[in-house]
Amino acid sequence: MSDAASGTRRRGYGRGATEHGSIATASVIDDDDHPRRDMMGLWNPNGERERATNAPFESESTSLAVMGALTALAFLLRFYKINQPDQVVFDEVHFGKFAAYYILREYYFDVHPPFAKMLLAAAGWFSGFDGKFEFDNIGDSYTEHHVPYVGIRALPAVLGSLTVPIVFQIMKESGYPTIVSAFAASLILFDNGHVTQSRLILLDAQLCFFMALSLYSYIRFRKLRYA
Repeated sequence: MSDAASGTRRRGYGRGATEHGSIATASVIDDDDHPRRDMMGLWNPNGERERATNAPFESESTSLAVMGALTALAFLLRFYKINQPDQVVFDEVHFGKFAAYYILREYYFDVHPPFAKMLLAAAGWFSGFDGKFEFDNIGDSYTEHHVPYVGIRALPAVLGSLTVPIVFQIMKESGYPTIVSAFAASLILFDNGHVTQSRLILLDAQLCFFMALSLYSYIRFRKLRYA
């Protein structure tokens, strides 16, 4: 009889049992009795992480301490001398200008989604930026025009820094030990490109933050679904 005809029940034989042996020596297993796992097999239906209880650094306090240290270091790397250079850099020409348009409530056409630039505009507004600096050329001085550029740069710096603990939590919620989770978070923490993008008026740090947050939310919601 085929598997399809025999339903979901499968017969597994213990040691010494044969296909025609006694049913008493065989174990009958239902597919429904198996723990429901994610496609990567990382957690069970109760949402409990499958990790070794005797592994080092697996206490909750140690895990939080490691995540806190990584987060603090992320903020340090991304805010250290964030005021330098005090000039328009790279694509700050575009995204700073878009933020200024929002503050001035001037119409402009852009092919990209507006949310990240609206966040930059909000950061500029809270920092006291009046939107009159036009971001015309790379190298234009912020200090000479009294632009509160540090406040605007702080938004991507904050979101870039917070991406590090989110990556850490993604790994922890996926069932990996603290050491592996810390290593994964460190890949973002020390990435030169991510550090640089997080220190300027650009969109990449915001993109990475919300992508990581979406992935973390998916993992949490899936675990809660089968809790």
